[in-house]
Amino acid sequence: MAINTKSNTMHVRINPEIKSRAVPVLNDMGISIGDLFNMVLAQVANQRRVPFELVDSTHVPNQTTIDAMLEARALISKRATSYNIDDALEELKS
Repeated sequence: MAINTKSNTMHVRINPEIKSRAVPVLNDMGISIGDLFNMVLAQVANQRRVPFELVDSTHVPNQTTIDAMLEARALISKRATSYNIDDALEELKS
């Protein structure tokens, strides 16, 4: 099978902070940014969709939410598996 060596040049605006974090990761994998773009675009063409979940940073929990989730998990893990009514009423009073 012949490999297509023709290419087009694309100019892409990339957030410098994201690029500075991503390039070392890609380098560790032996992948250039151009390789990554080619792989992603090939998957978009093949799957006819974005090949990964798009996550909006506004949906990332802030520290207050993270703390509340951790507290809830701790409370759930400490909870008894069964209560008698007297214990349940006593716990509600405290």
